Amino acid sequence: MELGENFLSSKRAFSLLELIIVLIIISVLASLAVPQYRKFVYKSKTAEVKTILPSILHLEEIRETEKGKYITCGWYPGLGGKDKKIWSDENCFSQQLNFNTKGGTYCDYSVAQGDFSSSPQTASPSDGLEVEPTAGVDITILARCDLDGDGKFSYYVVTDENSEVKGPFGDDF
Repeated sequence: MELGENFLSSKRAFSLLELIIVLIIISVLASLAVPQYRKFVYKSKTAEVKTILPSILHLEEIRETEKGKYITCGWYPGLGGKDKKIWSDENCFSQQLNFNTKGGTYCDYSVAQGDFSSSPQTASPSDGLEVEPTAGVDITILARCDLDGDGKFSYYVVTDENSEVKGPFGDDF
């Protein structure tokens, strides 16, 4: 035997069967991980809503205490999608409530006159309507989200009478 033959015969490699088994194991692990990752992303995006809605409600309550009236704001920053949208300073929230976000939001937000806590998709809020406080629900703060990018919205709400974030209503992941 020559030196070259010994060298070649001692070389080891993976068989086709071993490679197929490894690929099967990787694909099973990936199929288990992807749904968990999607859940994690969804929860992180809805955490935004659960922080912003009560913040806007708090600012509305401060405004009502100082000026005696709530203020409505139309949908901002615009038609939602699955990507973050940056807020400019030229909107009802920043001008009337001194509210803005850094880094943008995944959802659109609004303040509507009346109780839309059970049917948020029917709200048509507009900017600048002053609302007198009463004993009932005067305003509903809404979030409209399309977190999965399918063109269908999920809605979340709080009211001046109930600061618990309710939702999602409508489309969900």
